Amino acid sequence: MDNSTAFWSIIFPTLLPFILIIVFFLLWRVIKWLERRKWKPITARVLHIEAIDKKDSDGVLEPRKYKLDLVFQWQGIDWYRSWIFPRIYDLPKVGDILQLRYHPKKEDFRLVMSAAEKREYRHARMVTWLFLVMIVTLPVLISLACSHLPQGFSLSEMSLCLFCAVLYLVIFLIRRFVGTHRSRRKIELGELRPITAQVHGFRKDSEGDVHAFCVVRVNGEEKEVTLPIIHGKRYEIGQWVTLYLNPETGDVLALPRMDTNG
Repeated sequence: MDNSTAFWSIIFPTLLPFILIIVFFLLWRVIKWLERRKWKPITARVLHIEAIDKKDSDGVLEPRKYKLDLVFQWQGIDWYRSWIFPRIYDLPKVGDILQLRYHPKKEDFRLVMSAAEKREYRHARMVTWLFLVMIVTLPVLISLACSHLPQGFSLSEMSLCLFCAVLYLVIFLIRRFVGTHRSRRKIELGELRPITAQVHGFRKDSEGDVHAFCVVRVNGEEKEVTLPIIHGKRYEIGQWVTLYLNPETGDVLALPRMDTNG
C-alpha cells in the first residue's frame, strides 16, 4: 500500500469528522459575523419604565417584564420606541443612557455587554463546558481503566453506570456541603445579615416552575426575592421567612436551609 492509498483509505476517513467540525464551526462564525453587522450601535435615553405583571387563570403571576420607553437618534432624527427589557436585574433608571444595538428592519434592540459581564459570561461558559466534558469523559476513562483489569475480573455495564451515578452524587453532595459551609461562614463573619420577610405571592419563572417570592425594601428601593424550590417545603402567602442581606452590595439572598422560620 503506497502513501496515497494509505492516506485516502485510512488517514482521511479518520480526520474527516474533525474537518467537518472545523468547517461547520467556521461557517457558524461567519454567519454570526454577518448577523452582527445588521445591528447598528446607538445611544438611547430611558424616558419611562413600567413593570408588567400578568396573572394566569390560577392567579399565579407570570414572569415579570419591564417595558422601557426610549428615545434615540437614527439618521439624524429622534426616534421614540418601547422595548421589553431582556432581564429583570441591573435595571436602568429613568434618565440613564444605554449603549444598545439597533436592528432597523426588525426595530429591535440588544444590550451591549460590559467588560465585566463578558468575563462572567466566559467564566460561566467555561464552567459549563468543563462540566459537560467531565460527564462525557469520566465514564470513558473508567471503561478504559476497567479494560486493563486482570482477566477474570470484569465489571458489567450496569455496574459501571451505577458507579458513575454514585460518583456524581458524591461530587454533588460535596459541592452542596462546601456551599452551605461557605454561607454559614459569611453569616458568622457578618458578611450576610439575616432579615425577616413575608411571602408576598407566587410567580412563574421562564421555564414555567412556580416559585414563592418576597418583597423587601433595601435602601428605599423595593426588591423582589425569589425563594428556591426545596423538596418537601411549601410556602403560604403571609408566611415569615429568613433572608440574608449583603450590606456592601445591597443584594438579598434566599438560603432556605438556613431558614429558622420555616
